[in-house]
Amino acid sequence: MRHPHYWKAYHASKLYDKLEIFKICSRVVSILGPPWQVSKRGRLPKFRPELYAAMGIFRKYFGSSLRAAEGETPLLIGLRMDHATIWWGLQRMPIVYFERALELLYELIAKLFKCEIFITDSTGVETDRYQERRRALKTCPEREFVKLHVLEGYSREAGLVPIVAARVTRGQAHDSPQFKCLLKNSAAEANPC
Repeated sequence: MRHPHYWKAYHASKLYDKLEIFKICSRVVSILGPPWQVSKRGRLPKFRPELYAAMGIFRKYFGSSLRAAEGETPLLIGLRMDHATIWWGLQRMPIVYFERALELLYELIAKLFKCEIFITDSTGVETDRYQERRRALKTCPEREFVKLHVLEGYSREAGLVPIVAARVTRGQAHDSPQFKCLLKNSAAEANPC
């Protein structure tokens, strides 16, 4: 059963207001700083590195394609950012930057709502890449699998499930060692039941 004031809090949070979400992404990036330093040699990038980072976080939040993110840019920044330009910016960003952005986003949410319960989950995902696999004395191509390990909190008061930490590994990775890593790297305070 949902909290009696769930929908009021849901609409007040503006979870699907794209401009508000982009402002939060920009706030996270302004705290973290630029994902890379702009070189003084060669052609300057069309947009600041902070804008690429904010667009990358925004795109991951909505799970949208590069073309859909391109369509949102006039509303968000007032200019059209080409989908290839967004892809270029994502390729330049280190994975550690995204991990730190995720942690910082959780810290901002945790200041507003306290999470009482922590949940872990692992999901295997089939990619479109192939790897060589040896079977029955011959080598054959096989689709590559990866595993997404997630540690998330739950706030009864707000009905929110913010992600505390996440990690992507090979498909053969066991869950328990990865959860130990997620707990060790996160600021979550788990209370035993």
